[in-house]
Amino acid sequence: MDDYLPKQYQLHENLQYKIRISDLASHQSGLPDIDFRQLIASNSQQPVSSVTEASLAQLINNAKELIDYGNYRYSTIGYILLGQILEDIYDKSYASIFEEKMIQPLKLTGTFTNNFKTTNRTTGYNPDGGVQEFFDWNVTAPAGLIKSNAVDMVTYLKAVLGVTNSFADASVLSENPFYSKNGIKIGLGLSIIQDGENEFFFKTGDLLGQSSIISYDRKNNWGLIILINQRDSNLIKSLFSETYEIIKK
Repeated sequence: MDDYLPKQYQLHENLQYKIRISDLASHQSGLPDIDFRQLIASNSQQPVSSVTEASLAQLINNAKELIDYGNYRYSTIGYILLGQILEDIYDKSYASIFEEKMIQPLKLTGTFTNNFKTTNRTTGYNPDGGVQEFFDWNVTAPAGLIKSNAVDMVTYLKAVLGVTNSFADASVLSENPFYSKNGIKIGLGLSIIQDGENEFFFKTGDLLGQSSIISYDRKNNWGLIILINQRDSNLIKSLFSETYEIIKK
C-alpha cells in the first residue's frame, strides 16, 4: 500500500510496508476507521459532510499500531483509501473513473454519481420511518457514492457472469479468498458462502436510508438484486434467504 498512497499520508514507522492493497479490499488492514456513530450524532442527514482530506490524513498518520491486522473488521477507510489511490493513478476523480470504466461501457442509464437529479428517484427512510436524504459524498465517495436501479444492476450482473469481458475477469479475481478464518471467507469486497457443493458471492449495503444486497453464483449462472428504500438489514437478509431457497429448488 505504501507505494501507492497519496502524498498526504505519512505512515508511522510501525505501520510501514505491512499493509497490502488486498488487505484494504478484504477488510483486514487493522487501520483505524472513521466513527460513523459520532458523525451521525453530529449530522444525521449528511454525516460525511464534516470529513475532509485533512481529517482522513490525520486519522491515518496518527495511528501508531494496527489494532487487529489480519482479522476481518468492516472498514470504510479501506475503501476510501482504495478510491484515493485510483484517483492518484488515473489523475481523475472517483466519479469520473466510475463513469468511464462502468457507466459508459455498460450503457447504464439509471446509475449516477455526483449528479443524481432524476425524476423517478425514490425517497429513503431511516429505521424509524423518517425521511433520509441521499448522502452528498465528498472525499468519502469511494465508500458509497453510486446510486443505481434494479435494471442497471441486472445489466451489471450479466456482465459479471459473462465469459469474455473485462467485468467478468475482474470479478473472478475478486472472488479469490483473501481472508478465511472462523467460517468467514472474504474476497476483494465480496463475502464468499459455501453451501454444500455450491459457492456463491454477495455484498450487502446499508446506508441510513437504504439497504441492498447483490449476490451471484457463477457455476450455476444466477444472480440476485434486492433494493429497499429503508435501512433494514434484517429485512434484506430475510428476503435474500427466502429467495435463495426458491432458487435452490
